[in-house]
Amino acid sequence: MSPPRTQCSSPPSSHSLVLALSARSSHVNRPPNSTYLRLHLLPVLTLTTIDIATLREMPPKKKGRTARTAKNVQTPGDSKCRQDGAVTTVTRRATGRTVRGRRGSLKDLPEMPIDILTEIFSYLHPNDLLNLVRTNKAFCGFLLDPLNVRMWRICREGAEDIPPPPPFLNEPAFAHLLFAPFCHGCGKGPVQKVIWTWFTRYCRQCLEVKRGYIQSYPPFLRGVPDREMLVEREKYSDFLSLIDPNDGHYHYQRWNKYHQPQLEQFLAQWNAAESSEARKELYEKQETLVVEMRKHERILENWWERRQEDRLDELNEIKKERYSEICNRLKDAGWGPELERLRETPEGQAKLRSIPILHQPTKLTDKAFGTVLKKLQDLLTATRSTLESEKRQANLERPLQLFSQAVEAHFSHTPRTPHSLCRPRFGDFLFEPEIEALLTGPNADGLTVADFAPVIPTLASRWEDRIKDELRAMVRGQVEGTPEDTDPLDLAVALFTCGRCYHQPAMRYPQILAHHCLRFHQANLDTQYCQDIKAATATMGSSSLPFSCSGLNDTLIADGKHFLTVLGMSPSTTTYDDLVNQNVLLRRKTCKCSPDQGNDCSAYTWDAALLQSRRGLQKEFGAWRLMTPRELEAISALGRRLHSAPSHTSHHITWVCALCQDWSADGKSAESHLKKQHQLENIQQCVDDGTIFVHPRAVLEEQPIPLPHVSQSL
Repeated sequence: MSPPRTQCSSPPSSHSLVLALSARSSHVNRPPNSTYLRLHLLPVLTLTTIDIATLREMPPKKKGRTARTAKNVQTPGDSKCRQDGAVTTVTRRATGRTVRGRRGSLKDLPEMPIDILTEIFSYLHPNDLLNLVRTNKAFCGFLLDPLNVRMWRICREGAEDIPPPPPFLNEPAFAHLLFAPFCHGCGKGPVQKVIWTWFTRYCRQCLEVKRGYIQSYPPFLRGVPDREMLVEREKYSDFLSLIDPNDGHYHYQRWNKYHQPQLEQFLAQWNAAESSEARKELYEKQETLVVEMRKHERILENWWERRQEDRLDELNEIKKERYSEICNRLKDAGWGPELERLRETPEGQAKLRSIPILHQPTKLTDKAFGTVLKKLQDLLTATRSTLESEKRQANLERPLQLFSQAVEAHFSHTPRTPHSLCRPRFGDFLFEPEIEALLTGPNADGLTVADFAPVIPTLASRWEDRIKDELRAMVRGQVEGTPEDTDPLDLAVALFTCGRCYHQPAMRYPQILAHHCLRFHQANLDTQYCQDIKAATATMGSSSLPFSCSGLNDTLIADGKHFLTVLGMSPSTTTYDDLVNQNVLLRRKTCKCSPDQGNDCSAYTWDAALLQSRRGLQKEFGAWRLMTPRELEAISALGRRLHSAPSHTSHHITWVCALCQDWSADGKSAESHLKKQHQLENIQQCVDDGTIFVHPRAVLEEQPIPLPHVSQSL
């Protein structure tokens, strides 16, 4: 015959939450008319079951009437269906949730024979029993009855590898500790972390109240009888379960944290003891309890870690299955190439990892896949666009290589001259309409070098005319009154400087076309063709940057205009060829032969004198004069050398061999190249006749011609 069970006087309610266990302790005060009981675990206390008669006397929790009161209402959507001779009602609640089956069908479950209940509950997990305890008072009273503790043990033994409970915890309290994520102080949740040293769970607020720090002279031992017995060894870890114990360091709060309820209970028993012998016996008993707690602490902590690892592996497996199913569905939906691209590249993998919905530990449903597809739509569309762009760029590489060969074949001839290096490059023609039509036309796959050759002369002429027009406009903006038959670029003042160069050398046309700093201007990339060209040329290792005059400064034009005016020459009519043909040289009006003044008594060309005048804090255009005929004759007698030997120039200066197709190097290498490759021993003769010359991009400032002191006769 089954043991007697206490019945509930009121019908059980499936929506009332009744917490399962109660702990009688000196620090917990529950009002006698509380509407529910909480599970509260104290490892140092003896846990008792609940008096069901007390539960019967507790009034039910009052509920305010609201528009969403959970009642069964019959709606037009309610229906009945017959299955196996039974009538099943499908009820739509006021909240809109559909509930199938007969509500309240488990209310008579506690009245069933104990053997049948034991058999039923043996298939449950201890966590399921905890949920039943919180269902209503009937289940709470039945499952917490000490006569039914066998059901908890059967559930625990039939579940995972759950270790047996410690001797100071009963089965329901042990299950509550392991599986109920609620604070043992206030009942709030979730609290996932278990403090195994104290066999409890606390939220952050309760933890601050329930823990303490042992100080050097603990105030809780003041006035305690037989105090010497507790402090003689100063080893409080013998009778208290301490977190981070460290004997002798009692003034640091990060060590020796004790459980306040455990201490209060122990001190209450200590003060209640009638003699020193009784207190000594209590001390030994408490010491044994603490040792037992530490033993089970290690066992349960290891079990918990294994359980967490197993759960993590289980969740990871679910995530992998979900991710694999998402990938399969995406492939079926036509996103296979895009998905493979994302999974193969590090950037794509990082983007996929940053989308949480792909890695949720839940099984994938049709509705969930729809949400995933919406989340991935932008990424997949962008990846598809990237693949299409890469395909177009790959198709452009071969025609671009052919076009590069056509440009080089048109402009590369021997012997080379400085003027032949002042020419357009491969990137200057890429954005012309004729080239765009060829590269993107229907016959782009069958193009040859011969298809590009006819359009290159037209493109080169147009490119050069456009640059000349920009430079002429810069000169006309500074110099007025230029004759119609005079090209502004031929004027002596047509000097430009590069805004990117530190030394800002003076440059003229056409040498300015070889200056590399003027090819750092990025073309307009607002069209798909421009973006594809940039990416394709980068893959080829070529540059798509065209020449641009936007980096030029025209301040030297204004200074040259002022300088010529001071010298009595017309800036609008004086050409550079006039200065060279007339052998115009300048010399300072005041001698600067002393070391502190630069030892300067030399003769300068007009360009060199202009740059010298700009280097001081103040521009000294009035400090120069034209050299006299007598001084010019003296210079002729000195035998002025027009060009320096390569070995006398800086290693930064690039020399070009006119006899080779593409050879260039520094000065020392140039002399070695002429001797070994072309068997030319007279290096100075090669410089004078142009066999080897300085690259036009390396602007050399003409060196002054040293002359005797002004006081010396010439």
